[in-house]
Amino acid sequence: METNGSFIPRVFKIHDVINEGRDLKTFRFQVVDWPEHKPGQFVELWVPGTGEFPVSIASPSGSLPTLDLTVKRVGEVTSRLFQLKRGDTVGLRGPFGKGFPFEEIVGYHINLVAGGIGLPPLMSFVREAVQQRNRFGEINLFYGTRTPGELLYLGELNELSGKGVNVHLTVDEGNETWRGNVGVVTKLLLEKRVRVKNSVTFICGPGIMMHFTVKRLKELGVPDESIFLSMEQHMKCGVEKCGHCRIGPYYVCTDGPVFPLPKLEEVERNFAGRIL
Repeated sequence: METNGSFIPRVFKIHDVINEGRDLKTFRFQVVDWPEHKPGQFVELWVPGTGEFPVSIASPSGSLPTLDLTVKRVGEVTSRLFQLKRGDTVGLRGPFGKGFPFEEIVGYHINLVAGGIGLPPLMSFVREAVQQRNRFGEINLFYGTRTPGELLYLGELNELSGKGVNVHLTVDEGNETWRGNVGVVTKLLLEKRVRVKNSVTFICGPGIMMHFTVKRLKELGVPDESIFLSMEQHMKCGVEKCGHCRIGPYYVCTDGPVFPLPKLEEVERNFAGRIL
């Protein structure tokens, strides 16, 4: 089990709140004596008097003591969190889980495919890779949301091309000001854009989006063993006690949330049926 967290939340003040889009905010913390995390790991965020939920870390490990958590408002706990402001306190546990490989893939080309709120854990990797840009080959980021108002970190994404990252954006439904691509994210995955040889691909997003992304990558010839997926949407307690995230013999919160594709396909064949 790769986890440095405990069962008891540590209380931190919110250092800043950044509006990212429709029902989307980044909560920034100045954390003291906080364990270094890996891109793809997550924390449990406790809102006093309301409840707790898992959220992926959006900041690179080298950013400590700053810790960024990007949250979408979807229910009672996140709605209460969205009422908080700078100086208010919440509890944090973690970091938990297994993140994306990093040192193991130095020298490879990187493809990243994100849907909706699946971008933050991939941005943790991108932000860290940009800091060490000469250690990787081509970096391609494919990102889609339902509407332009839900695109996260848009200003930063527009600047990444100057930092050696090829960014491709799309929305399911455009509006009168949107001049970019319209359609699901898999439409961005063209042969001339996706690196196949000597590459690693990371995916995070809704289950249906990941299903069709994997299908498209297979059509392009991307090897299964070079594809990694974050199954973060399955998690709850973070310490394999509630059983909410179990798929086959694995607990997503401790054995994942990042899994290589062959391991997930093995679970589908032998235990759980379709999970992607």
